[in-house]
Order: sequence, then C-alpha cells, then structure tokens
Amino acid sequence: MTNKTTNQPMLKIDNLHVYYGAIHAIKGISLEVNQGEIVTLIWANGAGKSTTLRTISGLLKERGCGKIFICSTFGLFSGGLQKFDEAHQKGIFDKLLTTNMVYQSPELLSKEYYISCDMSKYIALIIDTLNHDLSISDLLNPVDRITRCVENYKKKNA
Repeated sequence: MTNKTTNQPMLKIDNLHVYYGAIHAIKGISLEVNQGEIVTLIWANGAGKSTTLRTISGLLKERGCGKIFICSTFGLFSGGLQKFDEAHQKGIFDKLLTTNMVYQSPELLSKEYYISCDMSKYIALIIDTLNHDLSISDLLNPVDRITRCVENYKKKNA
C-alpha cells in the first residue's frame, strides 16, 4: 500500500551514502517502505545497520516526523551504546526496543530510551501450541502482534 494522498511510498531511500570523515560507511543503499509494512535490516555485525537506521531516523526527524521507535537485535549494539546515546540526545529516535531473548547489559537496561520486550509468554504459547500438535505458522508472523502493541501504546500515550 502506498501513501493514499500521493500514491507514493511512505519512505523511499535511493542510493544512500554515509561518510565518517574519509570512511565510506554506507555505500549506496536503496529501499522503499509502503504504508503498513515492517522492514528489517539483516546484515552482519559492523555492516552498517546502526548507521543506516540513525541516518534514516535523522532525515525523518529533520522533515518533521513524529516519534521514531527502533526495534533491533543485539547485533545492533555490538559497537557499544555511545552512538545510540548521542542519537537519542539529538532527538533522532525516541525509543529503542529489543526482546529479552538476547543478553541485555545492565547499562542497556538503565537507558531511559530503552524498552525490553518480554518474550516469555510468547515462547510459552509456541510450546503449548506445539504440545497440542497445532500449527505455529500464525504465531511466527509478528505483524498482528506488532500492530496491537503499537495501538496499545498509542492508547496509553494519547
């Protein structure tokens, strides 16, 4: 689905390059995100996921975007938390979420911008479903769960 008023993607990045001085950190990334889509960046550690997210978030904030929530994996923190601290202080993103299925350092847990998502009930549901010889395919698709979480957050913070 595209933006209903302009028939354009909600976000389009075309040939993004990012430099840190002489270091060419991001080399020509392009992507489109349509309304209602959830996009993931799956790359090796050090490949530029954090830099890409910080750059896109910064551009969105410059254009008046509301709140930016980043959902990530532990690999995103492999370079430390300093860059995330700086990005949050600059207002580039509002909240950062991961699951408790990865190690969460005491330092990460202490960040006011960090939200830990408890997966224990979800894992228990998967195990229970398997124990009853039922399919878990619907459980593995996160779109409905993410949508419900976002709606609940909006209601709480309206």
